[in-house]
Amino acid sequence: MDKKLLLERYLYNFVPEVMLISTLLMLIIVINIVGNIPLYGYKTSSIFDIWSFEHVASGIFISSFTISFRNKFQHPLALTILISFIWETIEHYIETVGPDFLVLWFGGVEHWSNRILADGLMITVGFLLVKAFPSCRLPARGFSLIFIIFHIYVGDSMYFH
Repeated sequence: MDKKLLLERYLYNFVPEVMLISTLLMLIIVINIVGNIPLYGYKTSSIFDIWSFEHVASGIFISSFTISFRNKFQHPLALTILISFIWETIEHYIETVGPDFLVLWFGGVEHWSNRILADGLMITVGFLLVKAFPSCRLPARGFSLIFIIFHIYVGDSMYFH
């Protein structure tokens, strides 16, 4: 293993990520129990959906770049989550007022707990995975590419549901 990578692994503290994941998991459990919202199902009515797997891969993909900019930006997780939420904002806009073919492809507006909590949690899990296992970058990029191309080809973002 590369000495620089090994040093980076020991210098980096995972406490902020663990605190964020713990907080998000507690919120998800409370929402699931109090709001009677299913943990897994269709994106418009559940906390997690089929795209949650792709969000882990996206977290790995985005984090591989934000971690490489660590010398310029001290908090790569914050930058990763910022990029993720910028995409979620664009995605919400497309789902609501985008071109008809995209609105149809997206198949409805994500439940707020899915968009705000679960997607952010999955991006953070991807960040932790790439920090702990840097070699997972290439398989995650391949999975993400195949997943997205398949869903574009079938013409439905929720094909597996």
